[in-house]
Amino acid sequence: MRTERIRFRHRLLWFAVCAFAGCDGPAAYHAPPADTRPNRPQADTVELKDVERAAFDGLNRLRRKHRLRPLVLRADLVAMARRHSRDMMTRGKLTHIGLDGLKLTGRADRAGVRYRAIGENVASNFGHADPGAKALDGWGGSPRHRRNMLDARFEETGVGAARCPKTGTWYFTNVFCLRRKD
Repeated sequence: MRTERIRFRHRLLWFAVCAFAGCDGPAAYHAPPADTRPNRPQADTVELKDVERAAFDGLNRLRRKHRLRPLVLRADLVAMARRHSRDMMTRGKLTHIGLDGLKLTGRADRAGVRYRAIGENVASNFGHADPGAKALDGWGGSPRHRRNMLDARFEETGVGAARCPKTGTWYFTNVFCLRRKD
């Protein structure tokens, strides 16, 4: 298993280098045909904004179920979340640290988000007809992530997604925020 992960990381690094150089990658790598990947959404049938909106709507359904105020979707938080999801997609791994080395609070400061409380959930998945719902299910099953989703302090949110065109893997970031009033 460890050897497979190392090989995967080497391939991922190779593809990242090749993307900048414009090559097709190592000749030994052959992606499996699309039809061998169960429930894989096709790029032209799943729109990024639809996936993000479905995740946002599902989050607010969960909050209403727990008698909490629904969160308001904010464009600046969506932009932050999308940027971080793209960073994770570029790396091919989940992380709370951006390509620029910044954690959530640093990314929020850079984006001009003035907050009293801020939180973040990240997820990735592959091969699901509804990747946004799958991300929500994963977060809901984790006490730490669920705490962010059901934190009554938060008033605003941003959901951002990115889909790797080569692997079909979806990366999600959900930012939660309570703004400073000053």
